[in-house]
Amino acid sequence: MALSEREKQLLAEMERNFYQSEADVVNTATKRAPLSYRNIVIGAVIALSGVGLLIAGQANSLVWLGILGFVVMVAGIVFGSTPGKADPDAPAARAPKQSGQGSGGRGNKNGSFEQRLSERWEQRMNGER
Repeated sequence: MALSEREKQLLAEMERNFYQSEADVVNTATKRAPLSYRNIVIGAVIALSGVGLLIAGQANSLVWLGILGFVVMVAGIVFGSTPGKADPDAPAARAPKQSGQGSGGRGNKNGSFEQRLSERWEQRMNGER
């Protein structure tokens, strides 16, 4: 069944709006800092010690120890879920940048992968590609 001209226009407009909203989601999602494995491990250890305090408080009928265990457990979870700062000793930070590699031989002159991907997406939406 063929679409009328008006239906084709509406469909094209809906598609453009969908791609624009999808690009906005991608742009906002890439701005988050990655989680630090160090923070995750330390947070897990803190949370497990909080669980231990919580159980010890329950076993000994000490309400204050149970409350302290709960607070320590929540603090460990919060600490483990916070993004870490850039670690200058990380292997990725120490690796030298090699120019001349990458897609099309352009190298890394246009920034990170996410930035290049975002630029390509915007070019597609503007009809440049």
